[in-house]
Amino acid sequence: MRFATASKMHPTDSGLMQVSSIELTVLDLIRYPHASGGLDHIVTVLSDLSHQIKMRRLVRLAPHFERSVVQRLGFLLERFGDRQNVNVLRRVLKRYNRIPWAELDPARSSDPDFTPPPIERNEAWRVIVRRMPQPDV
Repeated sequence: MRFATASKMHPTDSGLMQVSSIELTVLDLIRYPHASGGLDHIVTVLSDLSHQIKMRRLVRLAPHFERSVVQRLGFLLERFGDRQNVNVLRRVLKRYNRIPWAELDPARSSDPDFTPPPIERNEAWRVIVRRMPQPDV
């Protein structure tokens, strides 16, 4: 995918390199939690970078991602990041007719025999939490 706000050219010693924006990186972290060290690492990154996220850019990129990615990101930003601007992201979800429940950590619910019971069902983001992620200290 190529987005106008998703990357920028960054000068290096060997020439120009295309670098992902913070907003695209955050969405990719949520989309691929297994490849980014898991939710604990993701919430650490979110808590460090959330004040740098440009919500306008995030809102423009969000519709290009799965609805569940937007739900998870909104939930995590509200808990571990920029709580003040997260309502802007909630408007993206309102574009969908029906918002089904999404697992915060899809890997936790992959095997029904070993799926722990939910500890929270967040109605605002329609996210099922089976274990609350813990940021690194």
